[in-house]
Parts: sequence; C-alpha cells; structure tokens
Amino acid sequence: MNGIGHPPAELQRELAGIAGVSSLQITFHEDWAAGRHAMPPGGFRVAIVNCWDRAAGNAARERLRSHFASIG
Repeated sequence: MNGIGHPPAELQRELAGIAGVSSLQITFHEDWAAGRHAMPPGGFRVAIVNCWDRAAGNAARERLRSHFASIG
C-alpha cells in the first residue's frame, strides 16, 4: 500500500482500549497493491472503529487520521 504500514501495535491497543470503543480492525494488507483491496468509491479504508459511544469512536478515528497524516 504505497509504503504505508499498519499503525504501531501500541497505538492500536491504546485506541481499542478507549472507553466506549469495542474494537479496532485494520482492514488493509501491507503487502498488497492498493488496487487489490475492496474499498469504498473514491477512498481507501484503513480501519474500522467499532464503538458503543460515538464520541469515543470519533476520537479514535481522529487519532488514526493524525497518525496516517503524519507519515503520509
């Protein structure tokens, strides 16, 4: 995926451990070309944040966005 890898395991554990977040799924394969992934139109899904609390899910999503923006 254009040289971008999964977020560090520590960050994944931290985000999955946020109160109100039930799980975090990283949905891309680091060793596959971007075109091999099934993705939404016009985008590239890197993760799914499942949550019981929308604000908590949005906070986790923002942390992921910031992580990928800092390395992309």
